[in-house]
Amino acid sequence: MRKSIFLMGRHSAFTLVELLVVIAIIGMLIALLLPAVQAAREAARRSSCSNNLKQIALTQHNHHDVHKKLSAGNMSKSEYNGDNGHAESNHAAGGAPCGSWSWSALILPYMEQGALYSEINFDRRAYAYAQGALYTPHDAVGGPDQPCGDPENQRVADQCPPTMRCPTAPQNARQPRSTKDYAVNGGADLPERGAGSEENGRTLSMAVFYLNSEIKLEAINDGTTNTFLAMELASQTLPNSEVERTNPVKATGNANPFVFVNHGSQGYGMFTHSGRRNFVPNEMNYGESPGRTPRGFHKGGLQHAMCDGSVRFIADTISPNIWHAGFTRNSARYPAGQGGTTAGGGPFTP
Repeated sequence: MRKSIFLMGRHSAFTLVELLVVIAIIGMLIALLLPAVQAAREAARRSSCSNNLKQIALTQHNHHDVHKKLSAGNMSKSEYNGDNGHAESNHAAGGAPCGSWSWSALILPYMEQGALYSEINFDRRAYAYAQGALYTPHDAVGGPDQPCGDPENQRVADQCPPTMRCPTAPQNARQPRSTKDYAVNGGADLPERGAGSEENGRTLSMAVFYLNSEIKLEAINDGTTNTFLAMELASQTLPNSEVERTNPVKATGNANPFVFVNHGSQGYGMFTHSGRRNFVPNEMNYGESPGRTPRGFHKGGLQHAMCDGSVRFIADTISPNIWHAGFTRNSARYPAGQGGTTAGGGPFTP
């Protein structure tokens, strides 16, 4: 009886071969399950990003309900042309005073951020921990990776709400919450600088947002359903883009400061730069200035909020003319080659 019990105990154990087989099976199951888990996580992050854009669109509509106009794309005052006692702030880029205030600061009261908005001194420039336009501005003091603006507004510059940060995009800014990952529709060219050239003139009639814009929804003649209001513009440049291949030492994680505007890469999405290059979604090869182009880290495309408040996912493979149409609020103003069929005129029909 004792012997039989002893033998039963011995035969109930796993052999080494059996144990290895079980481990191999478990490893295979994990390998099969991991992509599905990652896909589910990305689906959740994409849904969160879509909700962020929806909130930005609703916030702009709330602003319109109160003021009967959308916010400005960026706001500047004449006194910003002086140094306000801070020499590092006394420079401009192409006529745009350094440190004008972004739309993201102007809409804070309408997204339940009234306390943060109350901390802003709009009589002084905005602040950025790094200009980070992914290129070296010709007249920038200290280069793109240096702080700029008025230190009085420094604390606000590091308080970007989660609603303005995409959960999929990497966050490599100098300060953890000093950048945003979304932009508003700047149409073409140089929306942050307003009038002053033929290109800027096109922007004034085409874009939904530009320097001190504050347009009404009824000015969107192409229809709010057909026109972009906001889109993804990650503060981090895309992997393997030209700027990373040719200049890996440059600061590539500060391109879209939370409240600071000195350049069109900061809070504006555009479909062309001075008519020299028409962008596609997630443009990879625009020399040393990829900051101007809408980009995100969701596989296969970009998310956009339309002016009617809806949110759409735009595939990278979309026809460029159809995509460009979303940037045009008033296509009838432009003949072919200057904003019409080649630059995005007509309804948006993906």
